[in-house]
This record gives sequence, structure tokens and C-alpha cells, in this order.
Amino acid sequence: MFGNPFGGDDAAFVRAVAATLTARNTRQRANFTTTPGPSALTQYRMVVMFNPRPILTGVGLCRSPEAAPLDPPARPIVMQLAFCNGDLPMANLRGRLADAAGADDPAFRDFLAQGLSLLQMPSLRRRFGA
Repeated sequence: MFGNPFGGDDAAFVRAVAATLTARNTRQRANFTTTPGPSALTQYRMVVMFNPRPILTGVGLCRSPEAAPLDPPARPIVMQLAFCNGDLPMANLRGRLADAAGADDPAFRDFLAQGLSLLQMPSLRRRFGA
């Protein structure tokens, strides 16, 4: 996970996002974490980035997310997600949320859940142009 749209404690933000994604995931059983254990399928991973610059592609997100330029925290909150198989995206989307007070804000949690749901449903991504 990269970027923190709210500023403040990055570690707490990462924990809150991972917990929300795990709790709100309705498609596949998964434990979202930044520290995968020995049972993790390391070939597959989801990359989440907040406030990436518009030039970022899904390939860039999967290959070298740490090198991607980020904008400072601002509104709207921009989130880009990619489900990666090695260095290549199997799915990629970008969304915007007008505003939220923090990682515990219900609007932000819904934003994460909707992004995850769309990422896992290719037919909906095509329908909504994501």
C-alpha cells in the first residue's frame, strides 16, 4: 500500500485499510496484509495506491509501485488498485472519493469495498468503464 490521503500515522492507516479490505471482501477468501506469511501465494498480490499521479498505469503499479510519483494528500481522494500476477496486472482500476474524514469514515470504507468488488468482477469493470 502506498500513500496516505489523510496524513498522520501511516502504520495505523495501513492497518485500517487492510482490516477493511479483509472484512468487506465478499468474493474470495483473502487476508489483506503488508506482511504475507509462508502460506501466501507471492506471485499474486493486490497493490493499493492513494493519490497516484495520472500517468500511472496498471503495469507501472505492478512492476514498481515504490517508484510511482504520488501527489500530496488532497481532495478528491484518488485510489488506484491493481491485482497483479507477477509484474503484470490481471485487473486495474482507478476511482475518486469526494471527501472522507479518515480511514474509519464509513464513506471511505465503502469506497475501498466498492473498489475491491469492481476489481474482482471483470464484467462490472467493463460495464462501468473502470
